[in-house]
Amino acid sequence: MIHYTPFLAEAIEDPHPLYRRLREEAPAYYIEEYDGWALSRFEDVWRAMEDTDHYGSARGTTAAQVLSKVESPVPSINQLDPPDHTRLRRAVRAPFTRNRVAALEPEIRAFARACLDRHAGAGEIDVVRELADPVAAFAACRLLDLPLEDARLLVGWVHRYTLNEPGDLGRSADALAAAREMNQYLAEFARRWRREPGRSGAVIEAFLAFEQGGRRLEDLEIASHMQTLVIGGTDTTPKGIGAALLRLHQHPEQRAQLAKDPARIWVAFSEVLRYDMPTQFMARSVNRSVELHGQ
Repeated sequence: MIHYTPFLAEAIEDPHPLYRRLREEAPAYYIEEYDGWALSRFEDVWRAMEDTDHYGSARGTTAAQVLSKVESPVPSINQLDPPDHTRLRRAVRAPFTRNRVAALEPEIRAFARACLDRHAGAGEIDVVRELADPVAAFAACRLLDLPLEDARLLVGWVHRYTLNEPGDLGRSADALAAAREMNQYLAEFARRWRREPGRSGAVIEAFLAFEQGGRRLEDLEIASHMQTLVIGGTDTTPKGIGAALLRLHQHPEQRAQLAKDPARIWVAFSEVLRYDMPTQFMARSVNRSVELHGQ
């Protein structure tokens, strides 16, 4: 008889054997301890992510919010349902278009090379802590107009927030403290921007102008939205880079192909993200009864 929760030690260490058993034995698995369900088959997950009629995000999107409830839902772009989510996503889309991001490529490339040059003499590098983390933080700060000198501070908060040990039930006390500290920092950033606006077209301007429920967002609400973007940029990106380098190490023939034809690198990286998805699971709340696999 299979037993699964996302907080189990084996789920944190290597969840894939559990996922395989769930897909085969219990594709709609009832997690009795938390009165929730785990969907493990691709089509079920895909449809649930798109079905905003039956499944909602406003009551949280993490296991710590929806299952164990040790973390409270926050006003955040990934914890909104349509139509508010649709309107806000449209409002903040411009800075993340391909052309706008591509304009940063020379800076990011130069920064990445500088990271590599610093460790060239040693002949080795910790590709997550000494390459992927700094590059991701640099890119996030440039995209979000946050001070580059604060990149290390932001990464420190994100590391504390995402550290998940068995027994934490999704978030430790220190993780929640880190989130509060980052939120205060970003709220102050919003206050400063109100007093002295910076670059036109910055992401934060979209949040400052956004109205929800007939009113503009407060500084702490804007901070929650910005925090989601900071975490998304500085947590998942290093995982993707680390996974890509690991897979190329495991498959040197693939690495040789990319070295010979660098134009294929972006396709290869997309495939890595499909194969080693940085986000293990997302949570939703059921808005209306739905039946899956007889459950």
